[in-house]
Amino acid sequence: EGADALIVMPGGPGTWDELWEMACGRNLGWTSIPICLVNVNGYYDDFLNMSKRAYKEKLMKTPPEKLLHFSNSALEAIQFVEMTCKQQQQKKLQETPSFKLRSSSLRGDNNILSSTKYYHPWVMFLAGVALGAAFVTVKNGQK
Repeated sequence: EGADALIVMPGGPGTWDELWEMACGRNLGWTSIPICLVNVNGYYDDFLNMSKRAYKEKLMKTPPEKLLHFSNSALEAIQFVEMTCKQQQQKKLQETPSFKLRSSSLRGDNNILSSTKYYHPWVMFLAGVALGAAFVTVKNGQK
């Protein structure tokens, strides 16, 4: 809860449980956070094949490519998450109505400001290595 993305490292049943929970949430439209699997040495290849088969056999309503992203390294996963979260934040900015702000601290006149400011995101991992799944929060603010 409160995460902007999920990066899944190779792991066991606990990791898979967290992964499936979030994949189900995306499949049902309950969440839109990006899910990225770090597919070291093809670890998640069978998971991808199983997901493709489930979609083909109408057991999933969303194509796996729209639910999950596979990266070959942790660095690629972080870059994907940063890019995707930045795009989502920019989309929200475009959809967010502007408002007039009256403040003497802002040149003393009326200014039109976006209700949300966007700054380059930094990523903070919020999960333990033991689980293998890292919930990622992208924070607005300066590094």
